[in-house]
Amino acid sequence: MGKGTGLGLSIIYGIVKQSGGHIWVESEPNHGTIFKIGLPRVSQSSEAAIHESRIPPVVSTATGTILLVEDEILLANMTREVLEQSGFQILQASSGEEALTLAKAFQAKIDLLLTDVVLGAGIDGTILAERLRTSRPDLKVIYMSGYNDVMTSLGGKLAPPETLLEKPFNTNTLRDKVRETLSGGS
Repeated sequence: MGKGTGLGLSIIYGIVKQSGGHIWVESEPNHGTIFKIGLPRVSQSSEAAIHESRIPPVVSTATGTILLVEDEILLANMTREVLEQSGFQILQASSGEEALTLAKAFQAKIDLLLTDVVLGAGIDGTILAERLRTSRPDLKVIYMSGYNDVMTSLGGKLAPPETLLEKPFNTNTLRDKVRETLSGGS
């Protein structure tokens, strides 16, 4: 609380680059820093652009249950929508503790844990996966993170059925990573 994580700039950078834009930085001691963002011009009306930017439905025969654990509500909702449109049943939690409670109450099979690594106070994503595997040993896991140090430290320690998904990600990358993980690839 009261401490910045520095993640905001990397998220903005990712969004701008995915949009085909550029960022310029001007910084002077005792004068502050200015960030200028340039995005491509849009040739259609903003209402049409908003309508077209909605997540397109995907006809899919995907099945299975995914436990989604993400504490950023906008990202969690977007991820849930994409995966539901792809045919998956989603159980959504915003903390490790909530995910454990949800998994305990859900008696059917959970095929995949899709979890942020850093979940604030309490149980982080790696501990959550470890605890869930005591009762669900076949659970596959995708860890999400926007922190380079987390991605680097986890990268060398994972073995199938665990994998990483770097934030920010787009809908196609998400769908591909989920399908690949569930099919046994890495």
